[in-house]
Amino acid sequence: MIVAVSTRITEESNYYEIRDSISHDLIKGFELNGYIPLLIPNSSIEPKQYYKKIKFNLLILSGGDDLIVENKITNINKEKHKRDLVEIKFLKFCIAKNIPVIGICRGMQLINIFFDGSITSLNNKNHTNTNHKVKIEKDAKSLFPSKVFFVNSFHENVVLKRDISSQFLPLMYAEDESVEAFVHKKYPILGVMFHPERGFKDNVIKNYFKDLNDISKFDKSQLLNS
Repeated sequence: MIVAVSTRITEESNYYEIRDSISHDLIKGFELNGYIPLLIPNSSIEPKQYYKKIKFNLLILSGGDDLIVENKITNINKEKHKRDLVEIKFLKFCIAKNIPVIGICRGMQLINIFFDGSITSLNNKNHTNTNHKVKIEKDAKSLFPSKVFFVNSFHENVVLKRDISSQFLPLMYAEDESVEAFVHKKYPILGVMFHPERGFKDNVIKNYFKDLNDISKFDKSQLLNS
């Protein structure tokens, strides 16, 4: 299975050089499940060019950095905004091809905004570099087998109930009622605010990538009818 993965934009601290990078933890997660990662540089290459040469089976919009959703003009933000544009192009391509998409943290936020949702920036540190409890929404057990467990959290921007696009079904909530996971009503698109590639206090979803490699099989009927 070939997984296309978006990359973050980083800056060398000792001299000026902009780089595309990816977490080794994320790559290791793919390797453990026998997946081959296809790293997507933040360039002008079109998704169809990749797909013509290498037909990927899944798109991962990775975490790291904040979205450049406002027109905050700095040199590094101009560079980092390229990532938003590349991820949106690949998301559109996958929707057209019905290729499953998983958004991790920042990736989930971008997906929500793409579908006319929004995000909220917190003034507290309740979701920053910590673990917290989450509760699964009704019939999402086929994706997350335990009703209540702990996830990691490394973000200040959250998706509140009022922020979530009407095109998504919430699957999981934190104790402050922010949405920790959602699935699209029509397309095989899943978003999670935690990082499945990093260590968990509860090891409930250690086979996360293996279990979620075909989101299209997830039965949404119960959630749609609730």
